[in-house]
Amino acid sequence: MFKKSIITLAACSLLSAGTTYAAFAQTTEQISLGNARACVTRCEATLKYCTDKKGRYGEQSITNVLKDCITACKTASEFSARNSQYAKDAFATAAKACIECAKSCESFKDDDKMLATANECRKTAGNMQKVATSGNAPNTK
Repeated sequence: MFKKSIITLAACSLLSAGTTYAAFAQTTEQISLGNARACVTRCEATLKYCTDKKGRYGEQSITNVLKDCITACKTASEFSARNSQYAKDAFATAAKACIECAKSCESFKDDDKMLATANECRKTAGNMQKVATSGNAPNTK
C-alpha cells in the first residue's frame, strides 16, 4: 500500500511538472491598495513607537501626520472597495497625507524605524497618486 502511494505521488508530480499556471497581473489600483494596507500597518506601529518613546517623537506634529496617513489610507481603501464616486479624491488625499508623513519621519535622520516608515509612505504615495490621476475609477474587482 505504501509503495502504491509513493508511485502515485511520483506520477502526479511528473504530470504536474509540465503544467503551467496562469499568472495574474495586478492593476495599479490593486497595488496601491496593498501599499495602503502596508502603510497603515507601518504607520500604526510607528505611532506606537513614537508615543512610547516620547520627547520629540511624541510631539503632536509628528503623531498627527501618522494618524492622518493611517486615516487617509484606510478611507481610500474603503471608498475603492465600494466603488465610491469619491475614490479618486480619497486616493489624492491619501497621497498627500503619505507625503507629509514621509517628510516628518525623514526628519529623524538617525532612526531606522522612522526612515523605514518614510520609505513606505513615499512608495504608497506614488501609487496612490497614479490612481488619483488615472483615467479609470478605482476598482478592486
